[in-house]
Amino acid sequence: MKTSYLCPRCRIVLNPHQEIIMLMSRGESRHLVLFSPRIGDYKVQTPSDVSFKEGEAVEFMCPSCHAGFRSPVADDIAEILLRQEDGTFLRVGFSRTYGKQATFLISRKEVKGFGEDAAAYREMNWFGEGGLWEGEQV
Repeated sequence: MKTSYLCPRCRIVLNPHQEIIMLMSRGESRHLVLFSPRIGDYKVQTPSDVSFKEGEAVEFMCPSCHAGFRSPVADDIAEILLRQEDGTFLRVGFSRTYGKQATFLISRKEVKGFGEDAAAYREMNWFGEGGLWEGEQV
């Protein structure tokens, strides 16, 4: 079994080939975007007519069920699931703000931060009420 990124709601695989596919929303416009599956690689592939401003926040959603990926523990973080090769699951949190490099691997016991802006989230309660572990059926 390969490592797979999943929608927390419908469990569809977001990286059926290699890149992670998400639906990105800004106001009324929606676009499919591709992300590298490597933690800490902040390259994003967007349609050629889409551009971002530094500091702009966007919404990320499942391309299948359209569930929002906004984290229940922080408004400026999105979260998806990562199924590891051994079948165990982690939460993956990442910044919704363009230019902010912060990604987090969240297990039931620890949080590992990646990216130059990850330290700003050091005091955040990743295990707070409403996290993806609550009632999870995996």
